[in-house]
Amino acid sequence: MSGQAKFVHLHVKTCMSFHESIICIQPLVNDLRLRHFDACAVTDRGNVLAAESFCAEAVERGIKPIVGCEIDVYDDVYHGAGAPRPMGKARPLVLLVQNEEGWKSLCEILGESASAEAPWIAMRRLKFVT
Repeated sequence: MSGQAKFVHLHVKTCMSFHESIICIQPLVNDLRLRHFDACAVTDRGNVLAAESFCAEAVERGIKPIVGCEIDVYDDVYHGAGAPRPMGKARPLVLLVQNEEGWKSLCEILGESASAEAPWIAMRRLKFVT
């Protein structure tokens, strides 16, 4: 298999992605190891609750953990009475963390969306780092 690119899952949801998955961390990592995966990304919807246990378990089993999150992005936001509400059609966006700066940015985004019923953010609030 040398010279061939290996497949890496970059959008796996765990049981911490409420109502969207039943995959638990330990069985996930065991399966990744059995299938000889070198890396995997956990991208639960609207939270990073599985990040710590996934990273610890993956590193212990020789798998590179990648952490991220799936959020909904809206073009516009209504700022009328009460809390701001999203307008228009939601577009899911998967954000992957590359380093400490990325982790801080993801936590900031999640903090802003914490008051909403579902994880969302207005497109104009996203900062894209190249």
